[in-house]
Amino acid sequence: MLSVPQLNLGSVDAINYKTRDQKEFFSKILYREEYLEQILLRNKYFLIGEKGTGKTSYAVFLNNSDYSETLSRIVTLTQTDYRRFVSLIEQKKITNFSYVDVWKVILLLLAADGISTIFNNIEGKFPKFAALRSAIDEYYHNAFRPEVDKSLDLIENAGEAARVLASHPEEVTADPPAEAGGFASPKVNLGYLEHRFRNALSSLKLSKDFVLFIDGIDIRPDQISYEPYIECIRGLANAAWELNTEFFSNIRDTKYHIKVVLLMRPDILDNMGFQNLNAKVRDNGVVLDWMTTYDGFRNSALFKLVAGTISKQQEVGTQTLWDVWKYYFPYEMENLRLAEVVDDPFVGFLRYSFYRPRDVVQYLQLMQAHVIKHQDNKDFFSRDSFDKCQREFSDYLLGEVKDYLSFYHSTVDFDEVIGFFSQLGGNNRFSWDQFKGAFSRYRTSLSDKSVTIRELKASPEEFLQFLYSLNIIGYLEPDEFGGNFVHYCFRDRTTVKLRPKVRYGLQYQVHPGLQRALLVGGKTRRRHRPKHKKRIAVSIEQAAKPSSLTKGDKE
Repeated sequence: MLSVPQLNLGSVDAINYKTRDQKEFFSKILYREEYLEQILLRNKYFLIGEKGTGKTSYAVFLNNSDYSETLSRIVTLTQTDYRRFVSLIEQKKITNFSYVDVWKVILLLLAADGISTIFNNIEGKFPKFAALRSAIDEYYHNAFRPEVDKSLDLIENAGEAARVLASHPEEVTADPPAEAGGFASPKVNLGYLEHRFRNALSSLKLSKDFVLFIDGIDIRPDQISYEPYIECIRGLANAAWELNTEFFSNIRDTKYHIKVVLLMRPDILDNMGFQNLNAKVRDNGVVLDWMTTYDGFRNSALFKLVAGTISKQQEVGTQTLWDVWKYYFPYEMENLRLAEVVDDPFVGFLRYSFYRPRDVVQYLQLMQAHVIKHQDNKDFFSRDSFDKCQREFSDYLLGEVKDYLSFYHSTVDFDEVIGFFSQLGGNNRFSWDQFKGAFSRYRTSLSDKSVTIRELKASPEEFLQFLYSLNIIGYLEPDEFGGNFVHYCFRDRTTVKLRPKVRYGLQYQVHPGLQRALLVGGKTRRRHRPKHKKRIAVSIEQAAKPSSLTKGDKE
C-alpha cells in the first residue's frame, strides 16, 4: 500500500486535469459506472448537477479522450464573455435579433472549429466544409481560438464576416451571391452566417460522434446583475436546444452525429423557461445525484468514487475496494442516534459535507496535509487527522455557501448571514420560538439602511427559508428510532422539486459542517462524543489471520 503522503487525491477543480501530466491519472481514477455512458447518448443535451458534483470532470475526461467512438471539445464561458455579450447589447449592436440567433451562430462556429481541429484532414473530403474553414481562417487571420469571446467578433462584425464567407462560395463553379457586397441588415447578415454553417456541417460524414460541451454557465461577473445574465443564458439554452433537436439530430445519411451539451446547475436550468421541464430533464438530461444514506453508503456511487480514487492507485491484487478503504481508515465514528453503535469513517464525510465529490476530496486533502505534518505513522489516516481538520473544512464549506449566494446577490453583505448566529447563544439546535427570538434581536441591532439581505428585512419565515435554501439550516423530523432525521435543502431537492420548502414550527439544526465556522455547537459536539477503547490499526494481511491477533488487538 502507498503511504498517505504518496496518495494522489486528485484536484478539487477538474479543469486542472487538462494538463498533459494529469490526463493519464485522471483517466485511471474517473468513476465511470453510473453516468459516463448516459452522457454519450445522443438525446442527452444537459449534464445537470450542483456545483462540485463532477460535471466538469466528465466533460474534461471526454475532452481528453477518444472514448466510445466519440470525440469531444469543452469550451468554458468566462466572466469576460458575459461582459462582452452584455456590452454588445448595451451598444445596441445585437438589438435587431434575438439572443437565440446570436448563440446559434456562436455554437455552430465552435462546433465547426472543434471538428476541424479534432478530425484529421476533414476539409480535404468535404468541399463545403473546406470553404467554410477557409473563410473562418481569412476572417480571423488564422488566429481563431475556441472561445466565446473570439466568436463574438463574428457577431459584432457580422456584415464583414458575411462578405468574407460570400467570397468563399460553397461550390467552386458557383457565382458569388449578389449580397457579397453587403447585406441589408444585421439580422440578414446573421441569418446568412447561420445558413452557411448549417450547410457546411450537414455535408459532413463524420467517422465518430462529436460532442461540444459548454461549461462555466454558473459564472456571473459581479458587474452584471442577475436578470441580464439569465437572459443571456436563456438564449444559450434555447439555441442549444434548437440546434440539437431541429438540426443536428436531423442531418441525413450519416452514421455519426453532432450535439451540444450544456453543463448546468438545476436551479439555473429551472430559470430557462423551458416548457415541460420535468420531461426534458428525464428524457434529455443526465442528473449527477450522489445522494446516499448512512446505512447504505457502501453501495453508493459517492463511496465508490472516493474509495476508488485511492484503490485504483494501489497494486493490491485481489483486495477489494472495502479492504483498501478499511486499511486507510481504521478508526470509527460515534453514531449520534444510538450510543452502542459506531459508524464507519465515511459517515463522517457525509455528516460534514453536502454529499458532493468536491467536498470529500477537499476534506481528504486537508487530512493528508495534517498527516504529513503532524502524524508519526503516515501509513493511514487517523481519527485525530479528521478532527483536527474540521475547522479548515468548515471554513471551506462556508466559502461554498458564500459563492452560491453571491451568484444571485452580488451586492449582499455575507457578514449579515454570519452575524445572525451570534444570537443563538452558541447553540447548534434550537426551536422555532428560539429562532424567532434570535431574528427579532438581530433585526433590532441592525439599521434598515445597512441591511442588504431582503429576507432579513422581511420576516422570520422568509429568513428561515433563505438559510434553508443555502443549506445552512435543516429541520428535524422524528424517526422510528426515537431520534430525528434532519432535512437539508440539498437532500430534499429532486428534479421535480428544485426549490424545496422548509417547514415551520419545528426544531432546527445548523449543518454540522458549518458549525465551527459559525461558532455554534461546541458544547454539543463534546457532549455527543463517547469514549472509545483504543483501536490498533492492523494490515489487511494480519486481519486475514485471526490467530495472529492478541486479545487486546481484537478488542
